Amino acid sequence: RAPRVERRERGPSKDKVDAALEAWGLKGYIPLFREQELHGEILAGISEEDLQSILGVRDPKERELLMAAIRQACGLPQVPASPKTVPAARADLPPTPVPDR
Repeated sequence: RAPRVERRERGPSKDKVDAALEAWGLKGYIPLFREQELHGEILAGISEEDLQSILGVRDPKERELLMAAIRQACGLPQVPASPKTVPAARADLPPTPVPDR
């Protein structure tokens, strides 16, 4: 009997994705991300356009927040948000750090 090889997935786990979505106030997307199996390497390569075409997220503000949660789950630096796209009412969200230049 051959030894069992443990398969390690690259990218964030489902639990890490869930935690990031919840931290950004996007808990309602957890079932959709799980249904579409958006985690690991797949999630690390997703774009805002993918969020719109695959998940049907039409609101640019919502896509920007989802991308911030995805970057957090993947351990990537946050991109400063445009003041035009982030509503002031989302002050309850964690601050977006400005990357070093």
